[in-house]
Amino acid sequence: MADPVTYAASIDLQETNVGVPGRDQGWRIELTVRVQSGFQDAALFRYQKISADEVLFTGVCSPADLADYGLSPSGDRSFFRSAEAKLDFASRDAAYQVRDDIIAEVETLCTEMARINNNLSPMRTIEVSS
Repeated sequence: MADPVTYAASIDLQETNVGVPGRDQGWRIELTVRVQSGFQDAALFRYQKISADEVLFTGVCSPADLADYGLSPSGDRSFFRSAEAKLDFASRDAAYQVRDDIIAEVETLCTEMARINNNLSPMRTIEVSS
């Protein structure tokens, strides 16, 4: 039996205060994925193109998203993947909660990709005719 395929990614994190102190202060987290093993590229974050100038972060990709979405939008309101996410929040607590959720989702994605590649058999279609 072949050696199991492993999937691992790390996330570089940068945090900054944004806005004008005392007025419209916020908190920004910037996440960058680095592939350690298994993935073809580091683009594990899913975005949707909303308009010509606006994109929306929609989460961590699923295994199907990795197969279906490219690295740039292909049309209006299309989904695409990126290795970076810059997200702004009203508070540090909200930023940390979302950061923790994203890290957990990336860990789940790594586990699921390994399960898919190591435990599932290729589908075979057998046609029987008389």
